Amino acid sequence: MPVPKSGPALFLGIELSTDQLRASIVDESLELVGVENVDFDTELSEYQTQGGIFTTPGEAYTTPVEMWIKGLGESPVVLQYEFQFLLSWGAIYFFDLTHT
Repeated sequence: MPVPKSGPALFLGIELSTDQLRASIVDESLELVGVENVDFDTELSEYQTQGGIFTTPGEAYTTPVEMWIKGLGESPVVLQYEFQFLLSWGAIYFFDLTHT
């Protein structure tokens, strides 16, 4: 059960684009509190994407959905890419979507 946090309300915005995941936190005044991002090409290079896109035989272009999930919630990724900063505010929780 989450512990209630005292203090100003914080709001999490997640931008999930083809080439990166960006998480931003703003306060009630819409002042930026923190930003972290995961660049898929460099930080999740095992997916072998270029600009977040994987070219398959026959010139079909795809983006691995598993890569997005890994960027959002896999514990080693959260720790390695400094999402710990965002988690430290106490109002953000990640769920393991890979073991449903």
